[in-house]
Amino acid sequence: MFKEDSKRFDNDYIFAVIFIIERLLTKSDGLNFITNIETLIEENTEYTDFHHLGFPENWKELLEKVNHKKVE
Repeated sequence: MFKEDSKRFDNDYIFAVIFIIERLLTKSDGLNFITNIETLIEENTEYTDFHHLGFPENWKELLEKVNHKKVE
């Protein structure tokens, strides 16, 4: 986890990995990544509690904020 992000959420959950992947992707790939995650969550909400995977309530906002800072 990047030092400035370590206080936002716990490193021990899947969301931390997703956050790091988002930081490594290009801006356009990052947008696709966020959209794909949103689709997976919508399709699996009935079966999975994403909070237990470390997803904060504002997960999409966090990923979009990181993506917005990128330069193409």
